[in-house]
Order: sequence, then structure tokens, then C-alpha cells
Amino acid sequence: MSSTHADLISAAAKKVKKNLLPVEKALALFYDLDLSVRQYNLLRSIVNSTSEDFFPSYYSLKTYADSLLPSPITVSDICAEVPLQPLLNKTAEGIANFCDINQNLKATLECKWGFDGSSGHSAYKQSFVDESSTDEFMFVVALVPLRLMEDASNQEIWTNKSPSSTLYCRPIKLMFAKENRSLIHEVERDISHQIQRLTNLTLSSNGYHLEISFKMYLTMIDGAVASVLSDVSSCSQCHLCGSTPKLMNSYNALEKPFNEDRSKYGLSILHAQIKFFECLIHIAYRIPLKTWRVQDKKNNAIYNENKERIQREFRKSLGLIIDRVKTGYGTSNDGNTARKFFRHPEIAADITKIDIALIKNFSTILRVISSFHKVNTIAFKELLKETFDIYLANYSWYYMPQTVHKILVHGCDIIQNTNIPIGFLSEEALEARHKELRGFRLNHSRKTSRTNSNKDVFQRMLLSSEPSITLNRKLTTKKPINNDDINRYLLLEDSAMASEDCDNSDDERD
Repeated sequence: MSSTHADLISAAAKKVKKNLLPVEKALALFYDLDLSVRQYNLLRSIVNSTSEDFFPSYYSLKTYADSLLPSPITVSDICAEVPLQPLLNKTAEGIANFCDINQNLKATLECKWGFDGSSGHSAYKQSFVDESSTDEFMFVVALVPLRLMEDASNQEIWTNKSPSSTLYCRPIKLMFAKENRSLIHEVERDISHQIQRLTNLTLSSNGYHLEISFKMYLTMIDGAVASVLSDVSSCSQCHLCGSTPKLMNSYNALEKPFNEDRSKYGLSILHAQIKFFECLIHIAYRIPLKTWRVQDKKNNAIYNENKERIQREFRKSLGLIIDRVKTGYGTSNDGNTARKFFRHPEIAADITKIDIALIKNFSTILRVISSFHKVNTIAFKELLKETFDIYLANYSWYYMPQTVHKILVHGCDIIQNTNIPIGFLSEEALEARHKELRGFRLNHSRKTSRTNSNKDVFQRMLLSSEPSITLNRKLTTKKPINNDDINRYLLLEDSAMASEDCDNSDDERD
């Protein structure tokens, strides 16, 4: 073969290689566009007809995807799960592949985890082994990696810039079951036992070794779950100090002893936004009566008339649908509704007739605890005390919800007992995962059997949150929020790990 022919063949091979989309980027696009196998093959056939071999085959994608799945995955007609150790190992490997390791290191991968139930799922025409089972309720256990920290210097090697997004929300267990006290305790014991048995992972790259240990925070839970785990008899009772609703509306609540061990459950930030919003709305309904309990017929008429006025005016001015029942989904009071309410305090105060200072303080408090920066607890404690005073001075007749009490009275204590910015520990990623799960089950799972359906959904959840894929995805940049009015409550000089705070709006409360 002449040198001319050899050069031409070499040049052609390089051209083909250059034009081929790497399989990891093709798989990232596959999940970015939420494609099905048919849609991917259709897209590939059209593009490859004009740019030969640009998209790799689906077989290549599947082979690569299978290598990213932790093992073993156990699937039945009502459950799919993976042991915690292999899941964390795969997560750490995916993150480490994108880190520049040029020396031997010991590091800790910090993750948050939790569980949540949802209802109103579609009932499929498939039989269960146990006839008493139902697919109306779903219970999900998941984790989110937060940061990889070097042990010796306590410096960040990698940080999750979207800790409240589903991008890294990795399922541990998926099951058809209704959330209840016994299930909550059972799952907590099981995962806690697995956490205690975790072993370090050692990775080698370019002649260097990276030894990774794991640290887990149980914060992706709501206030009701925290009460169950604390063995508190009522969700209206504070699980941190034991205060009852009557005691919460007095300064005596400030003197109650605080249980530091229970502060590990965090602040349930997404649900806090909803509970703060609902607290103000329910006060507004009762302002003409100034009483917590609405009893007689006359008072009920006044209450309902004022409630309808408030709902009508919010619908007209801000487009908000407030306190409307959504069958199988709770109410229309979700995180997006709460955020929009607090984003317009003047309009909210004009409609509700609530002291605008209280609305603004609530808004500031929620934005501070949602921030990815560390909190200036001295200044923040003053804000919490001021807000507590305003509440008791104007609305002591309405029993303070447990969530509002927890943050106003114990917020600084919880923040001080946490060595990571409190905003990173939100449960929003898991809440939003329920919405995606419905779509995966409907559009990306086989309906031939419940086992096949559960396997497809679980693997889709694992792969769409795999760091090796997510770090290749084209992430949407959200508009940063102007934080000038809350900067005094933040320690900005200690915020190297934090990305710009932005308005996450992909949540759904079930």
C-alpha cells in the first residue's frame, strides 16, 4: 500500500472518530431530553443520515449504562432496592472521575438521605402476588451526594451545585406502600444499620490513591416523619422541646430544654415554606373573628366569605390557586405557591390584612435557611426573636404551627449543630423526584409485568442521577436571586462551596 493511500485511510479514520459523539455525552443527552428508546433511534437515524455515525448505537448506550449500575439490584412486584454500599461506591467513583487527583488523599463524601411517601399513583392492569397490595401509594428512599471533602485540610474536592435538584437524587429503595409509623421506623433502622457497616472505598488513578469514607445526614424528611422518629405522640407537638400548641404561643416556650440529638433531622426547608405560607393564610381567614376555633354558624359564614375573597383576589392578582383540594395530591399549596406569595409581600399584606412586617420577616427567614451559605447565627437569632415578638403581639389567638415554632425558637440551635450550610440539607430533591417517578412509570417502563415495570423505573432513576452522566449534561442555569437584603444574616466569606442561590421551582408536594 502506498504512503498516499495510507495517509488517506488515516485521515478518514480520524474524521470518523472526531465526528462520533462520545457514548457518555450521548447518554447524557438521552436523559436531558427524556427520550425513549424509539425516540433516540429515530433521532439517531435522522442525524446519522446527514452526519454519518455521529450518534452511537443504542446498544452502545445500554452497554455503558449497565456498567454504571450498582449491583445487586433486587426487584419484585412491589419493591426495587439496592444495598447502600455499592450505591455509594458507584456514586463516589462517578464524582472522582471528574476530580483532578494528583496526590494520595483521604476524603469524605457527605450525603443527605431520607424517605417520603406519595399517593394518587395510577393503578395498572397488572396483578400482585399479594392481592392486598396496591399501587396507589409509593414510598421512596433516596440519597443526594453533597460534597467530597479532603480530610487533612478540610478543603472541598467536589461540591454539588444543585443539592435541591433531582439531578443527583439517587434511589435506595422504591416500594408500593403507604407511609406509616411502623414503615418509617423499619426503613430508618435498616438504612442506619447499613450506614454503620459502611467501609471505605479506595480508588486509583494516574498512580495516586484516593480513599473515600462516607458521612450521611438524615434530613430529607418532613416534620411529620421527624416527629415519628422522635417518638412524639402528636405532629402538633414540638419534637425538639415537647412544647404543645398552647405553650408555643407564649414566652415560656423559649425556656424549654432543647434536645440536641433530634436537631440532626434538619429544618425540612421545603415544607417550612409551605407551612409558613399556610400559617399566614389561615390567620388571614380568621382575622375578622380573631379566634383559632371557628364554631357557630354565624362565624362559619364570616370565615367562609373571607376565605373566598382571599382566594379570589390572589387568583386575580398573582394567579395563585390557594387551598384547593387536588384529589390524591393533597392541596394546591405547594412550594411554588409559597415562594410567589413571599416574593410579593405588599400584595400579600394588602389581600390578607396581615402585618407586612411579619410577612417580610417570614420571607427573609425562609430565604436565609434556603441559602447555600453559612448563617450568621448572632444576627439571625435577633431576626427570629423579633419575628416571634411580632407574632405574639398580633396573633397570639392563633396557635403557632409546630414548624413555625421549630424555626423561630430552635432554628439557630439546629443551624449551629450542623457543620454544613443548612440550605444544602433540604428535602426538596426527594419531593421533586416523585413527579419524575410518575413520568418514568408511565412513559419509560414495560407494562408486561409489575417486576419489569419496577425494574425499568428504578434503573431509570439510578441512571438519570448517576454523576458520570449528570456531569456531562447541559444543566439549566437559573436566574440568581438578589440576596442583598439577607446578606447581613449570612457568612459570605465562608461560602466558597456555595453556588449562586437560585429559585428552585421543580418541587411537588404529595
